Amino acid sequence: MIFRTACILAFASVAIAANGAECRLDQAHYVEPVSGATMQFHPKGPDEAAQTMAVFDVALPNVVRTYAGDITWNAGNNARPDPSIEELLDISTVYAIDGGKVGLIDDVDMAAPASILIVDFGRALHGFSAFLEANPDSQAFDVFTLTGCP
Repeated sequence: MIFRTACILAFASVAIAANGAECRLDQAHYVEPVSGATMQFHPKGPDEAAQTMAVFDVALPNVVRTYAGDITWNAGNNARPDPSIEELLDISTVYAIDGGKVGLIDDVDMAAPASILIVDFGRALHGFSAFLEANPDSQAFDVFTLTGCP
């Protein structure tokens, strides 16, 4: 019985790891576990700028509407990928976190990282009236965790 359980767990671990390895960012689904906000990435459309690395939708708990977003490289002296989320304008830089390493989102076809850090997301969310009205006692942080690829 123990051997059988161990074999099933080992197989499940390999299947999960293989699924994660095949998951591209433009197919990934993430959650910010404290607030429950989710990000669903999808492929870029033909109208997206060349500097756009990823496009996604954000869903907030208890808020019916979703908000469009993208991750686009800025053209400044210290170029970095900046996120833009419709109506949530006061956010900063975005980073990929995978295997204990922090990196840039710099490839449209990149594998989905284990986590995404959107600097100031939690602070911006606490200044967003639609979220506050629907979730008056909620907290939010800046790290989204990969939940899978549909």
